[in-house]
Amino acid sequence: MDQAAEVLQAARDAYRRRDWPGARERFTAARAAGELAAEDLEAFSDAAWWLGEVDESLALLEEAYRRHLDEGRPRSAAMAAIGVAFHHFLRGEGVVGSGWMGRAQRLLQDEPDNVEHGYARVFELEAGLDGPDPAAVIADARWVKEIGRRHGDPNLVAVGCLFEGRVLVKQGRVVEGMALLDEAMLAVLSEELRPEWAGNIYCHLMAAFYEIADVRRAAEWTEATTRWLASLPAAVLFTGVCRIHRSQVLQLKGAWTQAEREFRPEFTDVMDGLGRGTFDELLLADYLPLVPGLTERLTAGARVADVGCGTGHAIVLLAGAYPASTFVGYDLAEDAIARARAEAAAAGLANARFEVRDVARLAVEQPFDVVFVFDAVHDQVAPAEVLDRIHAALAPGGRFVMVEPGVSSTPEGNLANPLAPMLYSVSTLHCLTVSLAHGGAGLGATWGEQAARRMLAEAGFGDVAVHQAPGDPLNAVFVTSRREA
Repeated sequence: MDQAAEVLQAARDAYRRRDWPGARERFTAARAAGELAAEDLEAFSDAAWWLGEVDESLALLEEAYRRHLDEGRPRSAAMAAIGVAFHHFLRGEGVVGSGWMGRAQRLLQDEPDNVEHGYARVFELEAGLDGPDPAAVIADARWVKEIGRRHGDPNLVAVGCLFEGRVLVKQGRVVEGMALLDEAMLAVLSEELRPEWAGNIYCHLMAAFYEIADVRRAAEWTEATTRWLASLPAAVLFTGVCRIHRSQVLQLKGAWTQAEREFRPEFTDVMDGLGRGTFDELLLADYLPLVPGLTERLTAGARVADVGCGTGHAIVLLAGAYPASTFVGYDLAEDAIARARAEAAAAGLANARFEVRDVARLAVEQPFDVVFVFDAVHDQVAPAEVLDRIHAALAPGGRFVMVEPGVSSTPEGNLANPLAPMLYSVSTLHCLTVSLAHGGAGLGATWGEQAARRMLAEAGFGDVAVHQAPGDPLNAVFVTSRREA
């Protein structure tokens, strides 16, 4: 066996034992040495997907589809097309996903019933779950289950049980439905299913358990799935999903502190990723000009703080742009502050520093000319106290710039806001959790403009100007100041 063949065999072996990093590395090397067969491209795609490399996975699967098609294997091409559709549906790209499903169905239309038809029908089950014809969904689910049994495909059998069970639960036939859902979950833990189908079934089951508030079942199956995931090396995607479900279960139990711990340290990475691009694009060019005279003040030299600074990227940008000013960032998260200090040091900034500090007890010897808070007030255990301490830390006439979600304080005021459902969901999952875990106010991301104005006034601030955040439909920029002495 030559060296290229040995590398390819090593890639296949790594894939079979679900060593996704090893498989990806070796398939990459094998591909550099020569063309891969369609089946190897599909395995390569799977490994990349499990590592969270979704774009790479999609490109490989599309290549496998074309290879199957060119080599006259319509059923295999259809299955690859179904996989591509699945990728796009997961990314919320429904139109593109539907186009790929159309390709798969055309390839299968002259073929006798087989497992590929079963997988194609699964997407119809997904679409019909909340539709007007539950009897049709049950019939389709039973057909998928029968196709799976006839052709020895445990994925289809489990999926058929899942969707029939979900519809029965929605119809109020809870005992019958839960029996089928438990059967599907046993299949997940049996290791008979392909991991991606096992993970998808698990997510559906968690949704069903939340619908009927079956906390006991959700907790038991989440812990069982956590143990299953431990057997999958580098299961990046579903490990994160499982952590979210564990947090939801803990919240339902009232275990707020444990729920918060589920998000660390990965939550720091998520928030850094969400905020970094916004700061790079908007902070200096768009946010600062909203405050009259602010850029001139920073150019001349000012004392500036960022409260709840996270990984400190905003401070790094400001300190680099305004070397005559001095900057300090405060945050409770030690891991975030460590990263902020490292980034500032790498940028060679002598005018920026960071402290681990509970800002509800903030006290400073020298007052600040400017204080920023970026999407952090609503997360605080004691937001009113934080605003009081910020006011006390400002010099007379000092400016306070607060970026917060641009929403109403009442649900009815947000009915026309297309981003409101997402904000309420994020608030429930994280913002409320981190406050309530410590017996806090639980203000949440949707505290809204009315409450913000009231709390700023109670803290002693002067007039408040509210601007839509430029280039950011989610947020508003609140600008106010400490009154002159």
